[in-house]
Amino acid sequence: MTDDRQVAQPMGRRGFLRGAVYGSAALWLEPKAWTENGPVTVYKHSAFDEMSLGCIASEGWLRLYLKKQADQLGSHLPEVSEPFGGEYWNGREASAAEKRIEDWWWPWEQRPYWIDGALRCAMLLKDERLLARTSAPVRFTLDHPDASGYLGPVCMKTPTGDYSRWPHTILFRAAMALADEHGGRATAERLAAHYLADVADYALPVRNITNLEAMLWAYERTGNKRLLALAERSWAQFLRSAPDNEHGDMAVERVMGGGPVNCHGVTYAEISKLPAILYTYTGKREYLEFALAAQRRVLDHHMLVDGVPSTSEHYGGTTARDVHETCDISDHTWSWGDLLAVTGDGAWGDRIERACMNAGLGALRKDWKALQYFSGPNQILATATANYLPDPLLAAEMMAFQPNPGHH
Repeated sequence: MTDDRQVAQPMGRRGFLRGAVYGSAALWLEPKAWTENGPVTVYKHSAFDEMSLGCIASEGWLRLYLKKQADQLGSHLPEVSEPFGGEYWNGREASAAEKRIEDWWWPWEQRPYWIDGALRCAMLLKDERLLARTSAPVRFTLDHPDASGYLGPVCMKTPTGDYSRWPHTILFRAAMALADEHGGRATAERLAAHYLADVADYALPVRNITNLEAMLWAYERTGNKRLLALAERSWAQFLRSAPDNEHGDMAVERVMGGGPVNCHGVTYAEISKLPAILYTYTGKREYLEFALAAQRRVLDHHMLVDGVPSTSEHYGGTTARDVHETCDISDHTWSWGDLLAVTGDGAWGDRIERACMNAGLGALRKDWKALQYFSGPNQILATATANYLPDPLLAAEMMAFQPNPGHH
């Protein structure tokens, strides 16, 4: 990879806004894509462009908080909980016995969650030790494509089950963050080769479609229009299965009808933003209208007072007992970031801030040694027996603070 490091400077509110305006004006002017014939400009129809993490220097209480994250769960989660300490995405393969287990793919999903979060934290802090640990699996994966260009464990190459490409989405996010900091051309070319040669169906199963995010990131940096075509074709095919609640509850009539969401929270949050990203690279208004309508359903029917929708796995109501999964705190704010970039509407930034500063901090211990799987604005106790979840089948201890509350 090339090294295009930038020197971070502390940035005030006015400087941020000024940079955002200048950055949006320059989207047409600065080519990121390169071909054998030189640079290619990929036009973006978004109000803002995402900065690399190295452009931002955290200070004050925010830096102290990031330092706690890096020093505690950011560094020690692999030491106290599996599968974070395994060599998944770093040479590990599944045995024949493991592949007979229903959720055998799960470790390849879980470890990238830690990799992506801790890597970004390390980049913001310039923590070289943590960055070396978290970037190692990313670099291993990028450096070991097979003969066809496929990236990832051999045991996942042949698509089987519902989640054969969802783990790739998560790991590739870390790859994109690292590449944007240090020059992304080589990474973009590797991802492009992976997607264009892959035998997987990116319309189905349901979360395969989330790969559009990395697919379009690679398109912006390579100018390869086959990636854009693949992304649009996959989305059109996905919509044909979307009436199924387990496939996003995203039938056009359901989304435009504006009723409550009947779907898993993470699945909906991850997929509902994709049309906004497609709009960024096509300018097709129907994509943006679909994305905004999808978000209105969440805002109109499911929002809790701390800024995150009720999502105890699936979307719920707005009663005093409704809660949210911590995954949904990060996933919804991540998705709202795309809506902010595309529309330039500061209301999305306000929603992100409200969610992070209320629901986000509320689900964590102040020392960053533990977090909750489920949390809610009306929760008084966070113990293994303090259960007021609306669904009695959900484990009570998932509302307690633990290093890894999703796995016991």
